[in-house]
Amino acid sequence: MLDKSGLTETPVVVEWIHGCTRPQSAPLHFGDPAGGRHWSAERIPVEDGDSADYAIAGESLTFSWDIGVTVPLWDADGLLPEDPRWLRRALGVSDGLIIDLDRWGRDMCRIDEGLVPYTESMETRANDLMDRLRRELAGRLTVTYAP
Repeated sequence: MLDKSGLTETPVVVEWIHGCTRPQSAPLHFGDPAGGRHWSAERIPVEDGDSADYAIAGESLTFSWDIGVTVPLWDADGLLPEDPRWLRRALGVSDGLIIDLDRWGRDMCRIDEGLVPYTESMETRANDLMDRLRRELAGRLTVTYAP
């Protein structure tokens, strides 16, 4: 930093915060946190503790493919996010199940695009995925299949 004369540099005071150093004068927050548009170097607590980001609407899921959908899971509000991290955190399902749901959905998209024919093996895979979903979500959510 330059002093008032602009000719000499004064040292920047640095403090230790969560394993990082930062200039003492640098703000930790930019923008308007109350208005929802901001950036923060520190986690700002959300009123409900982030649960809204990972909330499931209702007490059941539907396994049902639609055009362009790779992870065909729906709650009362609609299609769930297809992001594996979201699915792991919100549903608590295994990586293997997420991968297999995605593969099944991509194969259904290829069928829809006319790249490969539909076979009964797709229905068998869907039923297997339903069984795995029901086991992994047992006691938390019910799962129905809507072909």
